[in-house]
Amino acid sequence: MSKPVVWATWCMLALGCGADVSSFDAAELELGSVSSALRTGQLSTGVELEFTEQGAKSGDAVILLHGYADSHREYSQFAKTFPRNFRVFLLDQRGQGDSSKPACCYGLRQDFARDVVAFMDAQGIERAHLVGHSMGGVIAQTVAMDFPDRVRSLVLLATAPTVAGNAFALGFKPIIDSLVDPVPAELALQLQSMLLFRDVPDKVLSTSVEDTLKVPARILQAMLNSQLSEDHSSELDEIEAPTLILYGDRDPIFSLADQQRLDAEIPDSRLIVYPETGHRPQTERSVAVGRDIASFLRSH
Repeated sequence: MSKPVVWATWCMLALGCGADVSSFDAAELELGSVSSALRTGQLSTGVELEFTEQGAKSGDAVILLHGYADSHREYSQFAKTFPRNFRVFLLDQRGQGDSSKPACCYGLRQDFARDVVAFMDAQGIERAHLVGHSMGGVIAQTVAMDFPDRVRSLVLLATAPTVAGNAFALGFKPIIDSLVDPVPAELALQLQSMLLFRDVPDKVLSTSVEDTLKVPARILQAMLNSQLSEDHSSELDEIEAPTLILYGDRDPIFSLADQQRLDAEIPDSRLIVYPETGHRPQTERSVAVGRDIASFLRSH
């Protein structure tokens, strides 16, 4: 039996029936509850993570994991679309944003994934919905592989089964390897701009540039090396969590074939493709993506 993805993707691309941000009143972006002030959490893995929280304390926990060289602020606009009855955590992952920046280490499985579980332990969260964008999506997959009893559901935004062998990342590696501090602002702007297909407010782009510039060159290099060297995609069929895969068809980094592989190999999955959308669907189509994710989470 074919998965719902076949209809959903065809509907989005052929009929244009997917929700578009422009089709909603901008005031709807204020539906979500207001975020709390930035807080610091000391984890058993030895790092301090900065995070913010919104929603109901008694609600199902949702943890948002940002992408490479970014911070929790990449979700700021999108998080406003969440209904108030979810308890939503927006993290700055190790080495990024205002979280601690240890000399070592930055492995996807041994460090980032274990930070997520340690954060859940510190917050008293037994199970959570994980939402991961790009590198955050690869980390979320790894958590679901290694700690299946802790993951209620999985949402993968503009990610891939692995970054190993990815042409964009390989082409970008010599530039990252050559960096020394301070990282040039022009490079940060180029990196963040090329990810987008649709126009976004200047403030959104400038915030992403600011967050990229917070990451030391050594950490940019270590994170990219981990992504290129770690390939856990042979374990995709071990993911037990229901999974929603969201992708923009103008993504310059990951391909539709990457998404189709995720969908084919993760047993309980569904794929939605947003037309005329780049690598940040949660920014470029925040209302549509927020509604699709909220609908998915309510059913799991």
